[in-house]
Amino acid sequence: MVEKGKVIEIIDADLEPLILKFMSNTQRELAELRKALAEEDFSTVQRLGHNTKGAGFGYGFKGMGELGKSIEQAARDQDAEGCVSFVEQLEEYLEFLEIQYE
Repeated sequence: MVEKGKVIEIIDADLEPLILKFMSNTQRELAELRKALAEEDFSTVQRLGHNTKGAGFGYGFKGMGELGKSIEQAARDQDAEGCVSFVEQLEEYLEFLEIQYE
């Protein structure tokens, strides 16, 4: 859900103790994605997109899961512009993400 520049994700309250480490790992993988993109290492970009997809959907971050899916597909197609665009969207998503627990 998007609201005034925010991306709101509703996450299961049982996952709250895990989210800080999850977000730290996500930022680390984002840095790896940027590096792999700079090197045009589509295999690594595809793997990291796949990881982002699985982790995002697994933890309830639907937007992250969808972007991971798009990154994975663009890398499979060796679409450098698409990869860059989706990684930039992921960065923006993370910047404006607001987590609400239920």
